[in-house]
Formats: sequence, C-alpha cells, structure tokens
Amino acid sequence: MDTRTSSKVLMVVLHDVAPQTWARYATLLEALDRYAIASSLLVVTDYHGGGHLREHPEFVATLHARRARGDEIVFHGVQHLDREPLGRSPLQWVVRRLYTAREGEFAALSAPRALARVARGLQDLAEVGLKTEGFVAPAWLMSRGTRQALPMLPMRYAAGRRCLYRLPDWQVQRQVSLVWSVRSRSRRVLSRLRNEWTLWRSRSSPAIRLDIHPADLAHPAVARWWMQAIDRLMRDREILTKGAWMARWP
Repeated sequence: MDTRTSSKVLMVVLHDVAPQTWARYATLLEALDRYAIASSLLVVTDYHGGGHLREHPEFVATLHARRARGDEIVFHGVQHLDREPLGRSPLQWVVRRLYTAREGEFAALSAPRALARVARGLQDLAEVGLKTEGFVAPAWLMSRGTRQALPMLPMRYAAGRRCLYRLPDWQVQRQVSLVWSVRSRSRRVLSRLRNEWTLWRSRSSPAIRLDIHPADLAHPAVARWWMQAIDRLMRDREILTKGAWMARWP
C-alpha cells in the first residue's frame, strides 16, 4: 500500500473479477505489485452463470491473498447479466442493450428483487470467507428499487459512474472516472480521445478513478494506455482503495 499522504488521490479499480476473467489481469497485477499499488477488486460471484465461487477454490485462495496484501473486495453482482424485460422505452433499450449489452444486472430490479440479489451475493462471498462493505452495480446502473434496497443491507458505500455514495444516507462525493469502451475500433478511438481530454482537464481534481475492465486488456494499445496512466498519476497522488477513501469522509 502506498503510504504517501496527498491532497490528491488515485484509485485503481478492476471490474468483473471472476475465475473466467482473472487471467486477463495477470500482467497488470504484476505491475501493480511492483509498485505496491492496492486496488479495489469488483467480484462477481457467479459470473455469467459459469459457477459459484465455492466451485473455484484456487481463485478464492487468490482473492484471500490479494486481500491480505491490501486489495479490497467489492461486490459487483451475482451473474452480471440483465435478464429483466426491456419494455417499450427507447431509452431503456439504448441503456440496457447498446450501452451495456444486457449486463446491467441491477438496471431494472424492483426493491424486493434487488434486496434479495444483493443479499444472495453477500452470502456467496461469506460462504468462501470473504466480506465486503462496498457495492458497484454492473455498468453503474442502479434502478430505483436497487437504491431503495441498499440502505437495508450492511453496505457502507455504493459507486456511481462518477461518484461514490455513502450509505445509508446517499451522501455523494464526486470523482473523475476514466473508462474505455473497446467493443469496436471507433469506440476505442473515441475512448482514447475522451480519456486524454479528461486527464488533462482533471489534472488537479482531488480524486481520479481508473475503472479497468478485463476486455480492455485484450487490446495491447489499451493495456499500454492504462499502464501509462497509472505511471503518470501515481507520481503526485496517494493511492487508495475505494473503501480507504470512504473511511476518510468526515
């Protein structure tokens, strides 16, 4: 863990952490370990229905080892899939099909269904000896029902696209979030331009969050960009997990 104290903070967040995606992170994790950078690991407990965590003991042991070295475990959904009916809203179609490709698991859940889903995920983690106080919905999409349910659960915070919310009162702290969309060449080009502009514009921002997805690392140019961004930002920023940053709130 970085021990520098700074008025500016960097958070490294690894999304969609699961046995099926973990190998993608190998090179990045080696670099993070060299720099002693602790990250927030967004764990999916049954990614795309590919098997509960308890069916992957080696991966669970790896998560315990990562937590022991300072990484944070964050709940990021049970299956990372949106199986709810789309309805007739064009906006719903754009957000849940085009923006997320039907992976916004909490985008359309009622309060009872969201409550049960998060409770199931927390139980999944507890069964393998892991616990968390943080929640990040896939694609940061939270239905009204999800927002109603979260304060009923033992969660300290939830993340939005460009903020963190303290629970149960939903107090908000703004952050700068860098993220790539890599599903096509045009998306990658636009992502690079947007992220470079955001980095320049936000160079004095108190908190910058790097939201890295396993799909990013299948593209060498994107993987290099992430490493360059980490190298650039860590020079004058204290590195914290989301939970550590939350703990500093007054």
